[in-house]
Amino acid sequence: MTISTSYSSTLSQLSQYLNEVVESFENWSKIKDSIVSLKALFTSAAATHANFPTDVAAIVAPLAKYINSDRTSLAKEAIDLSAHLSCMLKTGFTIHVNQFCPALIQTLGKSNKIYRSQGFAALSTIIANVKSVAVVHQICSAALSKSIIARPPGSKPFPRAYWILQCSTSSAEP
Repeated sequence: MTISTSYSSTLSQLSQYLNEVVESFENWSKIKDSIVSLKALFTSAAATHANFPTDVAAIVAPLAKYINSDRTSLAKEAIDLSAHLSCMLKTGFTIHVNQFCPALIQTLGKSNKIYRSQGFAALSTIIANVKSVAVVHQICSAALSKSIIARPPGSKPFPRAYWILQCSTSSAEP
C-alpha cells in the first residue's frame, strides 16, 4: 500500500466516522482520538498530498460542531485542529472561516475558562495566518451582537471596542 493510498483510506475512514457518529458519553474518547489522528495525518501528509485543501473540506462540518462539545478534552482537540489547519492552509483557510469562526466565537461566551482561552488562542492564530476580511467580518459581527458576550481568557467581559480594534488592525489585507 502506498502512502497516498494509506492517506486517502485513513482520511476516508476518519471523515466518515466523524460525519456519522452521534456525540455521546460512550463516543467522546473515540471522537477525540479520531480528531487527534486527523491532525497527525494532515501534519504528516499535507505537504505531499495534492488534494489536501479539498480533503479538509470533508471534516469541516463535524469539526466545527465538536468545537462546542460539552466534553472539554474533545472541544480542545477540535479547537486545536482548527487553528492548526489555519496555519497549514494560510489564505486557503478563508473558505472555512464561516464554519469555524462562529463556533470559536461561541467558546468566548462560555463560563469555562479553558474554553475561552483555547477559543481566543485559536481565533488569534486564524487572524494571524488567514489575514482575510472574512475573519474580520465574523469577529466584528459577533462583537456588535448583543447575543454574544465574549470574555477574554480572564474573567471580565471582553470590551466590544477591543474586538473591533483588534480585528481591524490584525487582519488587514496585506
